[in-house]
Amino acid sequence: MQMKAFMPILSVFRGKGAWTAREEIRLLDAIEQYGFGNWEDISKHIETKSAEDAKEEYVNKFVNGTIGRHTWTPAQSQRPTLVDHTSEDAGPLGAAALQRLPPLDITIEEATQLGYMPNRDSFEREYDPTAEQLISTLSLNAHDTEADYLLKLAHVDLYTRRLRERVRRKRLVRDYQLVANFFRNRNYSQYPSMTREQKEFRDRFRVFSQFYTANEYERLLGSLERIKGLRIRLLPSRSSHMH
Repeated sequence: MQMKAFMPILSVFRGKGAWTAREEIRLLDAIEQYGFGNWEDISKHIETKSAEDAKEEYVNKFVNGTIGRHTWTPAQSQRPTLVDHTSEDAGPLGAAALQRLPPLDITIEEATQLGYMPNRDSFEREYDPTAEQLISTLSLNAHDTEADYLLKLAHVDLYTRRLRERVRRKRLVRDYQLVANFFRNRNYSQYPSMTREQKEFRDRFRVFSQFYTANEYERLLGSLERIKGLRIRLLPSRSSHMH
């Protein structure tokens, strides 16, 4: 009498449409191989279940089911807490101040001449365009020594410094409306009654404008001009007392 060999079909989970142990193993293998969400490839790997069936089985049993509750939840609670150790870029030229600066007051034609893209707030050719070359070829590999890591970190630090200088100059351009002044020659148009001495005085102090916002710089110049005016007015009274 010839005996026929057969393999029993075992179900790991009870319920309607239960999966066999073989199908569950192939599901887990496919998840590991193709990643969560690639249900079409996972379905082909299982061979006997559709993509929707594979998604439903994995989510219900291994994510939201008993196994998921006893594995995923503890893992989530043990995740490390990341702390931001970077210092806040505060001050008149800080990143927070950028949002308060007015947009460039130029026409579309002028923006085209400059290669300025208003929606991106950037230029086709930025200041110091070769800065990215410092890090463009950097990569980490298993054979790097400590000196290699330190050298690469130094390159990143240099790039960050050059990038900050680029952003700083862009903020100055926006705050002082340098582009609009260039196109319309408005350096002193808003001060029609300014004397030659006042213009020369402002020109000498222009180098310090990079350390102030436009409003702060105007208040500083106004205060210095008032101090100078008071000194001039006090000179006659001092000389009369001396005589």
